[in-house]
Amino acid sequence: MKEISEYVIPIGFYNPKKWCDNIVKHYANDDFPEESLQYPIEALTASFANIINVYGNCPKDVKIFLSQATNPLFAPEEYVTQIYSVIKEKATQKKDAYIDAVAESLYYIRLLFEQDKEYVCDHFTQEINIINNCEGDECIEKFTAMLSNITKVHANQVSKLISKYCKDELLQ
Repeated sequence: MKEISEYVIPIGFYNPKKWCDNIVKHYANDDFPEESLQYPIEALTASFANIINVYGNCPKDVKIFLSQATNPLFAPEEYVTQIYSVIKEKATQKKDAYIDAVAESLYYIRLLFEQDKEYVCDHFTQEINIINNCEGDECIEKFTAMLSNITKVHANQVSKLISKYCKDELLQ
């Protein structure tokens, strides 16, 4: 029997456009019009695609990366020093733009998961302004909570799909 890491995630396994469309449609409601979710979710699904495309030969690593990025036991600075900085350093040493893209993608996932209000305000002001039934800081709170929830749920979905794929492969 082969280890999970001996299987490759196939090309086309993760379609960021389809995931983005489905996530936006699922979570859009009276408070969160589709336009408010579109851009951050496009970036989120692109981040997942980057990780899967670069580390698709190592599905176990993809699952570990996603788990670490959405692990509430890491303090914000702890995640940066123990995970992000290590991957960035590896990318710099190897002069590998793909590994750098993975580091940045994981960091984006982490920032959304952590509900980093400063980051969200800096990058999604237009989206925050079209959220309904709130004002000022309340909109920021609602938006960061929604993005955090979507991020955690999607990381779990993708991890489960990878596990299912690899287990199905083990049986063949």
